[in-house]
Amino acid sequence: MLLCFPDMDTRVDFSTFFLIIIFPLVEKRNKAMSTMQKVSFETLGQGAAIERADLELQRVLKNIQDPNTSYKVCREICIKVKIRPSEDRGAGQVEIQATSKLAPVTEHVTQVYIGKDMSGYPEISEIIETSLFDQVENVTPMTKKDGSNA
Repeated sequence: MLLCFPDMDTRVDFSTFFLIIIFPLVEKRNKAMSTMQKVSFETLGQGAAIERADLELQRVLKNIQDPNTSYKVCREICIKVKIRPSEDRGAGQVEIQATSKLAPVTEHVTQVYIGKDMSGYPEISEIIETSLFDQVENVTPMTKKDGSNA
């Protein structure tokens, strides 16, 4: 039996094709199957599962330390592992994903004036509380040239 490759002007008989292409792949699979090792989360994806979980843990810890987030909100880390077997169930594909649910940044409330400028275009201006400035104690009062307080 001859095998023809349409994109090449090459013809190879089946036994040569088997010895050059198929046999090494079969041998490689057999060798891998004979040296199979047990898989754990530590070894899965050469440590990818643990690495992704650690990255999400760092995000959660950073979120907890952020003073703009609520301490009351529970943070979560979810590790999802999907295993999709091949049709012959002799191999498969593993997908590893880690996600986290963080506390949102707390809201900040301010007051604004809403109106129109002289041209009729809408504008907005923030209301600044003057009570914030009443606490200044290191201000020297102004005096007139004759020495009396202004």
